Amino acid sequence: MGWLRHGRIGWDIGSSVSSRYLACMKGRSKGRSESRAQDRPSQGPPAWQVLAVVALTVLLLGGVYGQVAQHEFVDYDDFSYFINDPRLDGELRVDDFISAFAEPYVANWSPITSISIRLGDAVHGPDPGSHLLTNLFFHGLASILLFAALLTMTQRVGASAFVGLVFAVHPLHVESVAWASERKDVLAAAFWMAALLMYGLQAARASRWRYGALLAFSTLAMLSKPTAVGLPITLLLLDYWPLGTISDRSSLIRKVIEKWPLVIIAGFVAIMTFVVQDAAGARQTAWLSFWTRCLNAGLSYWTYLIDSLWPANLAVFYPYPDSSRLESWQPLAAWASLALATFLSLRWGLRRPYLLVGWWWFMLTLIPMIGFVQVGTQGHADRYMYVPMVGLLLATAWGISDLVRSHQRVQWVSPVLATMVVTALAFVAHGQVGHWKNTIALFDHALEATGPNPVAHRVLGVAHWEQSRPSLAEEHLRMAVELDPGWSDARLALALCLNHLGRFEEARLHFIQARADGADLGRVHGGLGLAAQQLGEEAVAAREYRAALALRPEEWEVANNLAWLLATSRDAGVRDLPEALGFAQIAVAGVPGNSDFLETLARVYAESARYPEAAESQKRALDALPGDAEERRRRQLRDDLRDYLEQASIQGTR
Repeated sequence: MGWLRHGRIGWDIGSSVSSRYLACMKGRSKGRSESRAQDRPSQGPPAWQVLAVVALTVLLLGGVYGQVAQHEFVDYDDFSYFINDPRLDGELRVDDFISAFAEPYVANWSPITSISIRLGDAVHGPDPGSHLLTNLFFHGLASILLFAALLTMTQRVGASAFVGLVFAVHPLHVESVAWASERKDVLAAAFWMAALLMYGLQAARASRWRYGALLAFSTLAMLSKPTAVGLPITLLLLDYWPLGTISDRSSLIRKVIEKWPLVIIAGFVAIMTFVVQDAAGARQTAWLSFWTRCLNAGLSYWTYLIDSLWPANLAVFYPYPDSSRLESWQPLAAWASLALATFLSLRWGLRRPYLLVGWWWFMLTLIPMIGFVQVGTQGHADRYMYVPMVGLLLATAWGISDLVRSHQRVQWVSPVLATMVVTALAFVAHGQVGHWKNTIALFDHALEATGPNPVAHRVLGVAHWEQSRPSLAEEHLRMAVELDPGWSDARLALALCLNHLGRFEEARLHFIQARADGADLGRVHGGLGLAAQQLGEEAVAAREYRAALALRPEEWEVANNLAWLLATSRDAGVRDLPEALGFAQIAVAGVPGNSDFLETLARVYAESARYPEAAESQKRALDALPGDAEERRRRQLRDDLRDYLEQASIQGTR
């Protein structure tokens, strides 16, 4: 590769354009072109400089992200991606590849990401540290390939290194790496940057294999994450600078036509994604007017710019702005500033082409995620800046270089400033990675960073409940409902929590409201059934349980509860031993080692006077008890087992 040739080159963050760009612009600005031609190095950088940048990237990434090896999955999509998928069985088969393309995956169509996750599960199982280290590998690969691509196109090691290193350690990118579910982000970026490298090599010396590799990497990027449909646009921008193959309308048209295979692929991926997300209900466009979405888009663009410059108070979820902010002067001011920046990029585009390319890269690659078509309920998200940030880094690196190079006595400023920036960003990123160690740490920090946040409260409520902290669980779930009274999932979670706390009357009220707000009817019926059963309304409980199982037949706990109710009820209109046995067997078959389910099966046998089977099931229930089970629970199972054995003995003597 040209950028591995030996020769001398400074480590300044240098400005450069290709010889073809200079040739195209010669007639328009001959003097300026000749000046830039003298600045462009005739030889590539020494190999040791390239290897030093790669080594530094690896060391920085290890220091910032090495801690993820000890992190846990977070209860925010991770379990859907890495635990609950029935295809993750520790093996990789041909049908796993087929289904990755044929079936949506967590409301998305990203087949290459699906294959990557299944391959990881087959290699190391559901270990979160291994999955996160895989994310880190792809992030590091993307960072190095970005550096290599820019170096290939510009021959400027300093500027290319700055862009690659900041991309590697910027805190806005932590979410894409430290969140296991964002495998699609880092995987797509790695292929995207590989495509840029191939494009640079193809521009230097065209060949069929390079063009084929470009198409392959581009396709893999789009099949890893649909937002990579912006890749053809970035190639077109690079044609203008630094490759310099666009100088007039005819060359522009030629370059656009040249990319028709990528445009067709991008169109196909976009359509597939739209269909899948629409079918899964992921698009949230209906509850927001187009005007509201435009206002938030302006705020989001401005927020991304500020967070890129000063990455503070970053969080996993940012609530959608309230009406008071959307109706204030801020959105219109944001759009006005964006319009001014766009105008200046066009005006300065001939003399400083990196400003035009960098700005339009940022603006255009963000369009799929900026919220014109709303997916999810967030106002904006750090992960959406993963690739768009490259544009801002290009403009910054070469812009600073131009300022410094015009003052020969301060040439040392570039490397010093770059070192300070990279070091500061790495330090902040290391702290941000630490917040991702588990669910509670992550969402506690989200509350600190964003203030009132119903999503954070809801996730924390569930997390505290699962860790046997019911008072904290109830507190957070009540806050979630208070902040967003119409959010059915939060109210449903609160109702389930109240059920388990024994406050069945209050729980029932929340279940009824959650049903009115559109909550999962299967879970609502199951919760209402439990509340009714505990309140002594056995006929109502049986009806609700049956309704729940009709909608969610794999709700094993509901099947178990119904089996117990049908077997132990003294109401002749409710008691049904044959049906109870069927539901008990279904629950045990669903979760074979569940002690509670086995105990219910034993009770059904006992109520049916089948004491030998009851004793056998009760013994299995006792054996299935975890080692840390309460002694009172263990004693109860032993006492019941003794009763069943005695009854079986009496039956045997008759």
